[in-house]
Amino acid sequence: MSLIGNYLVKALELKASDIHFCEGEPVKARVDGYIQTLDENLPQMNALFDEIYDLCDESVRERSKVEFAKLHDVSISFPTPYKMRIRATLYRDERGLCVAMRLIPQNPPDPKAIGIPESIMDVCSRNRGLFIVTGATGSGKSTTLSCMINFINQNKRGRIITLEDPIEYIIPSDKCIVNHREIGRHIESFASGLKSTLREDPNVVVIGELRDLDSMRAAMQIAETGHLVLTTLHTRNTPATIDRLIGAFPPDDQPQIRMMLADNLIGVLAQTLIPRIGGGRAAAFEYLLNNDAIKNNIREAKIYQIDNVLQTGARQGMICMEDYIVHLVKYKVVDPNVALEFAPSRQKLMLKYKSLLGI
Repeated sequence: MSLIGNYLVKALELKASDIHFCEGEPVKARVDGYIQTLDENLPQMNALFDEIYDLCDESVRERSKVEFAKLHDVSISFPTPYKMRIRATLYRDERGLCVAMRLIPQNPPDPKAIGIPESIMDVCSRNRGLFIVTGATGSGKSTTLSCMINFINQNKRGRIITLEDPIEYIIPSDKCIVNHREIGRHIESFASGLKSTLREDPNVVVIGELRDLDSMRAAMQIAETGHLVLTTLHTRNTPATIDRLIGAFPPDDQPQIRMMLADNLIGVLAQTLIPRIGGGRAAAFEYLLNNDAIKNNIREAKIYQIDNVLQTGARQGMICMEDYIVHLVKYKVVDPNVALEFAPSRQKLMLKYKSLLGI
């Protein structure tokens, strides 16, 4: 068995989401959100690097070696014989070589199986607009996005173009044509890929992450020209996502950006993963739907009022994160004290516990 295969078998037995290798330290894995030891033996880092490179195709291998030699940090993805892909980040620290591996199932899960509410999947029926999935690293953003892509692919007829760094889930064409494009391998950058996308007859454009001003501007322009844009951003909650998106632009541009965002935003989904009672993790969601009240708050730069609309928007399909977690606690899916560790706002959740559960 290969070096990576040996670790993968152990990780799969534990249902780990990530494996971490650092020179001179035992191998660790993340299980249900927590780090634990996977193998007490010290990893052979040079051999591990060689095996990772060998699993990549030639163009990725050579590019990654050059990038790592220059920047000491590179992310790549590759298939395995274990019905999963791996996204590996190779880097250095004071101890030497390190690798962080994310284990990605071969196929996206069923949305119902991971608890994605129907109101969120309804976004897939839209033909135009901008939809943003947000949350911390490891909160399941890529999984949710892949579920949405797969749903569109199975239920609509059109063309889906994804821009990723690196490619994670590979979704074969079904009713749609699906083109996965990787930064550095098929396109130079998110910004350059987005410029060419409109010439390629897309219906849906998926941007792995809004990393810079150019990709943010392009995402809104593509949505404004009549396409559905799905993307992710690293923010703590839905109002903060809107604030960060607008705040990324120069002050002179922000009035126009507020108008564009108000007109083209479908909604923002924030999520986190909380350890389940009995093992595994449950997703908790916050969903902000861009209704008339939200549009006005965006146009008038009253982002601070968005949370009030969110708290009272359940009838329109909005979801408050704290209410969702309370639901999980009420039905004994997660422990209330554990949920506090993973909630975006511990204070707000404690107030909900007191008012809704009396604890």
